[in-house]
Amino acid sequence: ESDEILKAGGWYDNPVGTPERDEWERLMGHVVPLSVEPNKGEFTLDNSCLEMKESSFMLRLLYKITENVIAKGFGGKKDMNDTAFKMMLLTATDCPMRALIINSNGAMTDSLAAGMVAMANGKPIRGILRMMGIGKN
Repeated sequence: ESDEILKAGGWYDNPVGTPERDEWERLMGHVVPLSVEPNKGEFTLDNSCLEMKESSFMLRLLYKITENVIAKGFGGKKDMNDTAFKMMLLTATDCPMRALIINSNGAMTDSLAAGMVAMANGKPIRGILRMMGIGKN
């Protein structure tokens, strides 16, 4: 079936721009669910700093700190036109919070991450308590 799609014309015959969703799904062999952006109040440890930063001062701060740390390796320059800088920044800020816990060598604890998620969900007191290790993670 995928050979038929490739021979049938359309985007796969002339790959310019973006393929139509139905062509892509036929090639995949199944319907691909749309990704739904999470909203404030729905964030979990599966969400990234990048997804939550507009909902929380703490996540914006984490983003800025990460950006500054990465920029140090680039002579202090925050240049999103530099593909290496952009890749490193997005790799660090667009991974799930649970991955930050695993990859931070202890700098991001379960309690700290849970507190930041609570704050991004609009619950600052709960977030502070969780960051202090008080309450359910």
